[in-house]
Amino acid sequence: MIILMRSAAPGEDLDRVVREAEAAGLRAQVVDAGGRPAVALSGAAAADPARFESLPGVAQVVVGVGPWRLTARDSRPEGTVVRIGDVLLGS
Repeated sequence: MIILMRSAAPGEDLDRVVREAEAAGLRAQVVDAGGRPAVALSGAAAADPARFESLPGVAQVVVGVGPWRLTARDSRPEGTVVRIGDVLLGS
């Protein structure tokens, strides 16, 4: 599940979503979704989207995205560079 925040949502709203997810037994990862903040949720616990839809600053709750979504280019547009010895791999 991914929770898309309003672009003008204050940091307190984002923190509230993360705390609510952790209280539900989920792992919350803050990501950039095309210039606006989002929270990617994962974990064994099933979460009710309604629990997040009514929180301040939430624009949309997207259900049914797989873990591959966290590796998509729009989740991390700057790319990843890994150093192995003196060699840099990535973009």
